[in-house]
Amino acid sequence: MAAAALALPLTVAAVAAPAAALPPLTELADWRGSYPPYGSTSYPASPAYAALDTAEASVAQSSGLVEITTTLQYGEGVAAGTGIVLGSAGLVVTNHHVVEGATEITVTVQTSGQEYDAEVLGYDAAKDVAVLQLDDASGLTTVTTDPGSLTTGDAVTAVGDAGGDGGSLTAAPGAVTDPHHPVTVQDETTGETVRLRNLIEVSSDVVPGDSGGALLDADGEVVGMNVAASSGGDDVTGYVIPIGRVLRVVDAVLDGDESGTVVAQHQPGDSVTVTWTDASGAAHQGTVTLASGPVA
Repeated sequence: MAAAALALPLTVAAVAAPAAALPPLTELADWRGSYPPYGSTSYPASPAYAALDTAEASVAQSSGLVEITTTLQYGEGVAAGTGIVLGSAGLVVTNHHVVEGATEITVTVQTSGQEYDAEVLGYDAAKDVAVLQLDDASGLTTVTTDPGSLTTGDAVTAVGDAGGDGGSLTAAPGAVTDPHHPVTVQDETTGETVRLRNLIEVSSDVVPGDSGGALLDADGEVVGMNVAASSGGDDVTGYVIPIGRVLRVVDAVLDGDESGTVVAQHQPGDSVTVTWTDASGAAHQGTVTLASGPVA
């Protein structure tokens, strides 16, 4: 089967900007495609990005980053993105849209080739941040983060699995063009829009597969997480979530603020009693067996 177009083609526009100033068509920077035919061991080829200003990431730039591959809706498709390791025991953060709809998540440490299954601990869809835990992981290299403020002109490098092909990570140099850029993201399929405030706008060539990857400052510290990029023009503009916001979501998830605590006490296969009230006001009670499902 041929690779499907990127899910969720998006239009990103500066909030309250006049129509003439609207940037070109923009899309989330994850890679999504159809599932390979039965018996196939390879995924459809990703688009080539040879013309962009990217190079193979150095060991130092790749350190603490992982590649994320997901199976969508029990095999209907696949997606790929990048993640940032925050805990040596396998705590990883990525974009929510990288794992949205996933029924299976595989994480690969690019520098070692080690693969892990992963589960979603929690997420904040509005901020597009998800927190993962790798199964049976230990001794992983973590990143160093710097939530300090950036200014226009600061040198940065976006690192991620450009193209979503699972090969070497790539590094795209650039500079901050706006440290506080509000955008409105529109799903052209459903017409739904989401407003993301105070993103870091960069000139780095962020492309599909880079979502969830790291934006590094001149000292090699992580200052943000890649989320989206412009398309439809010769010049690529990247958009990045500040790392301070990412870390606040992680703390909230670990504190239980982003999970339904009742559901979190159970595992797939558990039987629980639920009660509900129908439209007429009558009360009902029943027993259901919990099952795992796609990430919402």
